[in-house]
Amino acid sequence: MDSTNLDFFKDLSSSIETGTYKSSSSTYKDLTSAVKTYADGYVSIVEKHTPSNGGLAEQFGRDNGTALSAGDLTWSYAAFLSCNARRNGKVPASWGESNAKSIPSACSSASVEGYVAQSQAFPMY
Repeated sequence: MDSTNLDFFKDLSSSIETGTYKSSSSTYKDLTSAVKTYADGYVSIVEKHTPSNGGLAEQFGRDNGTALSAGDLTWSYAAFLSCNARRNGKVPASWGESNAKSIPSACSSASVEGYVAQSQAFPMY
């Protein structure tokens, strides 16, 4: 727990302080439980507004929860499956960040392989 994420976690546990908590500690277990409860609240909103056929919308209206935008998009289902897997403690292997290239000090069309400057990719007319 550090100063960057402390405010977020204080919303879940007002007594949390910066520091390192072992997974066997009661603080870690309590905080993990609070995070799961918080996340489950979001999932319950999706559940509440999912029709009986299970179709997922890309977005839900903030005022009444009605389905907005496109329906049955692959990423909506992928997001749900990923959420369910993480909730059940299944985490994919690392993306290999130890092999990642260093971040350039400034972005340009030549700073990173495969990068195309926005002005080149999306010309403004």
